[in-house]
Amino acid sequence: MSGEESAKKFFHPSLNVDDRLPLLFLPGIPATAANQPFSRRRRPLIAFPRASTLPESEIPWVGLYQSLDLRMGRILDSLDRLSRGESLRLPRVVPVRISEGALTFYSTEPFEPGVKGGLILELPTLPLCEIDCDLSIVHCDSWDIDMEPSPGGFAVTGLWSGLEGEMRESLLQYLVLRQREILAFKGK
Repeated sequence: MSGEESAKKFFHPSLNVDDRLPLLFLPGIPATAANQPFSRRRRPLIAFPRASTLPESEIPWVGLYQSLDLRMGRILDSLDRLSRGESLRLPRVVPVRISEGALTFYSTEPFEPGVKGGLILELPTLPLCEIDCDLSIVHCDSWDIDMEPSPGGFAVTGLWSGLEGEMRESLLQYLVLRQREILAFKGK
């Protein structure tokens, strides 16, 4: 059994998804501090006052507007910080295997088991959902997952720490919807 197969067996329950998501892992920095150098958070705004009384068919457009507004705010905040000469850490889109209990992600550098750090992970949902929590590394092996990029990297597996409330609910909704999408695609 390869390192990745053993990591999947022991750390990822049956409900897991392979995807490519924006991710930033900062070893040694707790999640409460990790999101500070990334960018300031902007709360999504209701597009217009009657949005709460919209018919069901129009609600996705409100979510799309909120997601675009949040992303534009992040771009403007990032440009503002860069213009002042501040350093800025941005997530990279990397292959991940994500489940309710663990996360395996591609990294160009190895991490020792026991390393803890802050994680920022963006889920492709409307409205946009970011997971900001601590991650405890439990396994690191050479990258042999059947996803790009293949050579020269590491499969780093970590367990969620402090993933509660709305973030946990959003993660579970993402996993279920993505599994449905994968099963529907396989059924065709």
